[in-house]
Amino acid sequence: MKQPAALQKFCIIEEFLKSKRFSDALEQLNKIDSSSFSPSDKAYYSILVAEAKLFLGDYNLSDILLPTIEFYKYSNDNEKFARAKFLFGWMLDATGNLLEARESLLESYAAYKRCDNLEGQAKALNDLAYVADLSGEVDSAISCLRQCIDIYTGLSDNRAAMICSNNLGTVYLWSGLIEKAIVQYAETEKNISDAGEDIKYKHYIRYGLAIAHRGDIRRGRDILEKVRFLSPRLKREKAFYYEFSGWVYNLEGNFAEAEKTLLAGLEFSLKIAPESTLISQLKRLLAD
Repeated sequence: MKQPAALQKFCIIEEFLKSKRFSDALEQLNKIDSSSFSPSDKAYYSILVAEAKLFLGDYNLSDILLPTIEFYKYSNDNEKFARAKFLFGWMLDATGNLLEARESLLESYAAYKRCDNLEGQAKALNDLAYVADLSGEVDSAISCLRQCIDIYTGLSDNRAAMICSNNLGTVYLWSGLIEKAIVQYAETEKNISDAGEDIKYKHYIRYGLAIAHRGDIRRGRDILEKVRFLSPRLKREKAFYYEFSGWVYNLEGNFAEAEKTLLAGLEFSLKIAPESTLISQLKRLLAD
């Protein structure tokens, strides 16, 4: 049976999103005339628009997502309700509304569980871990991430499992649990050759910093410096390199080199993301 025209278009958009072609997805969505859509098609269309925009850093989406959530609340489509709630939770945690984000993500997790969508459950748990970590609920963040790793390992999604493993190491690191962070990063290291460059970047700089915090500055710097062999296209990650490298120099007591590195990072970050948290982090380290 031939698919309805709207569904055919939505399938194409889903492929764009899956392959991380978010600008292409949004461009195609903007070409679609949704004025004659059924309420069901309109709700699905809104989910796709919201997801593309979130990935592109647009968080002003309440007018799109709230009516969509309301529609799916009274439908039998648990999966799309879960997806809409997940996107709303993502929007809320990105804008600092942590309590509301947690509520939305918990509803998303429960809905994904009702329809036995393990990947959806893991996505919701990963974001719940992020919210818990920002809220100071370290044990909850650790529990969520361990569940994520188990789910993705069971699904044979090694890339996602590696991302969550790295995230768990980072929760340990920022909580001052340095030895646990090192053990977790060492576990990730076993499969890091199969990871994408963005994952490798985050892994090396955080693993290197954890080792340096333990007092082994030379080995920490050797690990951190592995990012120099990765792609120069990863601009945000390069800014993190300046931050973490300056931090290691600071731990070493090499304050002149720390200042030089952090000022270079500040100059670079002002060019690529002048209103981001990159700036405040670099300035904090300069103050130290």
